Amino acid sequence: MCASGRTLAEPRLSPDGTAVVFHVRDGAGPRLIRIDLGDHGPVQPGPETALTYDPPIVGVHPSGGGSWTWTPSGSSILYVARNGLFAIPSTGGPGRAVVLSGDSISSPTVSSDGRIVAYVIENDSGQSVWAAYLDGSRPPMQLAAAEHDVFRYDPTWRPGTYDLNWHEWRMPQMAWDQSVIAGMTGVGKANVRSVAHHHQSAAVGQPTWSPDGNRLGYVCDASGWMVVTVEGAPAVPEPFEHATPTWGSGQRSWCWSPDSTRVAFNRNELGYARLLFADVDKGTTTELGKAWHLGISWSTTPQGSERLAAIRTGGVTPPQLVVYTVDPHPNHTDGGNVNGTPETRRATRTTVARGPVGGWEQCALVEPRAVTWAATDGSTLHGRLYQPNDVDTAGVIVSVHGGPTDQGTVQFNTRYAYWLSRGWAIFVPDYRGSSGHGRLYQQAMNGGWGVVDVDDVASGLAWLRSCPGIDPGRIVLMGGSAGGFTVLNMLADQTKLSGVVAAVVLYPVTDLAELDATTHRFEQTYNATIVGPPESYPERSPIGKASRFRTPLLLFHGDADPVVNVEQSRRLVRDIQTAGGQVDYVEYPDEGHGWKRSETTIDELRRIDVVLDRVHVRAPQP
Repeated sequence: MCASGRTLAEPRLSPDGTAVVFHVRDGAGPRLIRIDLGDHGPVQPGPETALTYDPPIVGVHPSGGGSWTWTPSGSSILYVARNGLFAIPSTGGPGRAVVLSGDSISSPTVSSDGRIVAYVIENDSGQSVWAAYLDGSRPPMQLAAAEHDVFRYDPTWRPGTYDLNWHEWRMPQMAWDQSVIAGMTGVGKANVRSVAHHHQSAAVGQPTWSPDGNRLGYVCDASGWMVVTVEGAPAVPEPFEHATPTWGSGQRSWCWSPDSTRVAFNRNELGYARLLFADVDKGTTTELGKAWHLGISWSTTPQGSERLAAIRTGGVTPPQLVVYTVDPHPNHTDGGNVNGTPETRRATRTTVARGPVGGWEQCALVEPRAVTWAATDGSTLHGRLYQPNDVDTAGVIVSVHGGPTDQGTVQFNTRYAYWLSRGWAIFVPDYRGSSGHGRLYQQAMNGGWGVVDVDDVASGLAWLRSCPGIDPGRIVLMGGSAGGFTVLNMLADQTKLSGVVAAVVLYPVTDLAELDATTHRFEQTYNATIVGPPESYPERSPIGKASRFRTPLLLFHGDADPVVNVEQSRRLVRDIQTAGGQVDYVEYPDEGHGWKRSETTIDELRRIDVVLDRVHVRAPQP
């Protein structure tokens, strides 16, 4: 069940709201699926129709995208393949090449008159912004030339014009440190470069023009929280995040209403979430549904039915594609509105597709609870704790998230369900540097990776050992990528390991200098911010501490990892073995930074089972 099913991503309603197309990845590879919804009232989903096969669409992350778009008429779809940009009828059928390229293409978007598609090309030189006429009447135009230290994502047209904007930032900053909304006026004519919105020492993202072309919206953390912002002012000024960090193109955690008066957004509440919309001018907000909502889009049918589509997922909610039908008439009665204002609107939610295989609803899934504890300097830290059903005292898996600018959000996690079903509790710490708790909390990592994260997780363990229902002598540390880096650094300090009986890491960072030299371009200068000068690398890197490891370790890595070179793990394993430590190493051929084959996931879980069974008995207490 954990390794089967399919991944859903990047849903988009048709311009007239009568169909939804979404990205699917399973054993058959990535493709686009269409479902017709009917033209009025609550949706009446028809059968799934597969749209793309040859050439296949590129794969995307569930919370991102940038792999396809509708044309404004809704008659065609443009999608990204390995060798270019292709157009197909939106109901399926033979396609044609719009742009052929050996470089990576992302984020196609079509001008409101349907004539020009803008897109981003990425190669070793950097990312450039291009535009091409869909009828092929003119050659493609380069609008912004590639610069190695500049990143550009998510172009957006201003309706009724040929003005174009996009998200941009420059190394060594990351997108969530400082970025701007840049752009061009008069594409195909003057091509004048501009910076539309720049907030000093703030991050922005997801630029989108309102359908009437009057207002540019984006997310911005100038207020201290990454919230939807319209023309420089927060649409909803509140202490919650409306977006996660920009790790890739195509994230859509918010969108405009078709009439340009409201915005819908996913609100992150201590790792939990809900979908709301807000009246931009009135400031009122309305809740549509709980749980995380990814890839939000909003359309109105010819009959006047408002529909919102998104991938919905939560702690006990397997990922599903849902469509909300919103009553266009406010209900002026008290209650139901999250900020206490009297206006509410009724909405009908319909599930039109699901990702995982069936049966999860019968598995006694567990919702976590939000917890806090004190850091060594007194700061308040955040996390979540899952406790299994019908277990009086459980051993606990400490799941350290990656990034490190990420968060252990309450989205459906098959691995968590797997371990909970075996009687293990799961502790998910959001150490300082994690997103979701405001800009100050996230920026508190800067200069301290390898110290701050280790101390914060260790203080979380100290708090955890006194929790009711937790066995303080059966703690297993787990983490992947940056989370693996934190776990390995903890293993090198015996004072932090009371009750820790084993550790499991996947594709971990072990050598910061090696990471700088070999990682992909996106993270080449990341360490300059979160670690500091290279002189600090040796004391922060696990690779020089292998002789201190005393805890049994299981380590996984793929030999095709483009982010953390597999040689980092090979070297660490050799050093641990030379020092007489206990390490089991599993290397998967043709796997990268995360697994793509179900048999790999099954093998990983079975090997972790062996470790968990081995440490079923409590460790002796010091």
